[in-house]
Amino acid sequence: MRVKRKALPGLAIWMVGFGLCIGIVFPFFVMMLGVSPDVALKPVFFAACLGAGALAGIINYGLVARDHTERLRSEKALQRYRLLAESAGDMVFFLRADGTFVDVNRAAELAYGYTRDELMAMNVAELRHPDYVAPLRAQLDKALEDGILFETRHVRKDGTWLDVEVDSQSADIGGEQLLVGVCRDITERKRAEEALRQSEERYRSILNASPDDITITDLEGRILVVSPAALTMFGCDREDELLGHLLADSIVPEDRGRTASTIALVLQGTTPGPTEYRGLRPDGSTFDIEVNAEPMRDAEGQPTNLVFVVRDITERKHAEKGRFEDLEEVANVDRLTGLHNRRGFDLVGEQAIAQAQRANQGIGLIFCDMDDLKTINDEFGHSQGDRALVDAASILRLTLRSADAMARIGGDEFVVLAIGDGSESLVHLNERLQQGFEFFNETNKRPYRLSMSSGTAWCQPGTPCRLEELRSAADLNMYAEKVRRSRSR
Repeated sequence: MRVKRKALPGLAIWMVGFGLCIGIVFPFFVMMLGVSPDVALKPVFFAACLGAGALAGIINYGLVARDHTERLRSEKALQRYRLLAESAGDMVFFLRADGTFVDVNRAAELAYGYTRDELMAMNVAELRHPDYVAPLRAQLDKALEDGILFETRHVRKDGTWLDVEVDSQSADIGGEQLLVGVCRDITERKRAEEALRQSEERYRSILNASPDDITITDLEGRILVVSPAALTMFGCDREDELLGHLLADSIVPEDRGRTASTIALVLQGTTPGPTEYRGLRPDGSTFDIEVNAEPMRDAEGQPTNLVFVVRDITERKHAEKGRFEDLEEVANVDRLTGLHNRRGFDLVGEQAIAQAQRANQGIGLIFCDMDDLKTINDEFGHSQGDRALVDAASILRLTLRSADAMARIGGDEFVVLAIGDGSESLVHLNERLQQGFEFFNETNKRPYRLSMSSGTAWCQPGTPCRLEELRSAADLNMYAEKVRRSRSR
């Protein structure tokens, strides 16, 4: 029963009067139960009944008044909390220990779609998503003991759900122990966190699946994230061997200036495209890499980080080098005989002369002209002429030293460049060459004889000379030898 404060005096008179009435009626009540009128109507008994009735009225008034005072105090305390709750932007609940609502603020009504009266008739468990009901009892007990901060999921009146963060504390409100729960809607935050988690999962999957190294750095080029491929590529066992270090530390010193230039271009908004560097491993070994760089930007378009995709191109470079060397070899080799051609001989010849001069050695050249090649072609066909040239090249290889440079520089012209101790060694080498042709003719039954006219030229140690000068001198001597041999036939 709720009683207004101004009604209390009247209530007191009413209760005392009611007690007196009971006292007056009581003697007649006991006579109805068989008590003698002489006893029931005695002045003493009658006065005692009146006094008891009045006392009962006074005691009842006191109990009602005390209950009224406590209720007023409780309502005032709850009112103060309610005023604070209404000013809060978050949902605020006042709960009993069993989870029933005592009060809610306007924000809660708006958030859940229930009226205040509807919420007051509910238990907080009815707001919980079914998957989150189980821990409720433990959370209420924890809130009563020490307070608690947790996340859970609630359901609105229309069936939609929202994620909330609950901060619940115990409070003595007007002598009653209640739970005050402040609920904050964190649905958008949780969605953002989930989107971020999925994005990070996709990003991590890309890092793990990429055969190339994907490295993220700060704007100074300091490594923040590396993919697993980076560990293999740079010969590291753990990520911390790379994390926190400058990307330039993994590049050979002579390429680091270009690395800094690349970073500067990227920050200026220029995409330099694939750039080749020499990578550097902790053990000092180097390898070829190709690097693409792009900036990561924030919502305002400002660069926040740099992304580098690093590819190991060592095998590609080796293949390119091999193809280049193959092309070089094709360009420098006579396709018919496999000896150097004129271009190849010029290259190795100049190198041999420079080597001989550094070692203070002499160097000689033998110029050979195959005899009667035109006759072999005319009488036996060009296939036999080609065979004769191949045989001549084989004789050169078998007779001369592997260190001697041999070449076919024209249709029937061959040259040999040899480093030796004196001109006598060159003469001896030329004699061995002629003997080789004689041995071939004796052991191979060709329809023709193979022979070569040859001339030599020698450059003394310490004497400057050029390859072309040696070749011209040897060519003149060869021509003189060919004339001499033709006269002697």
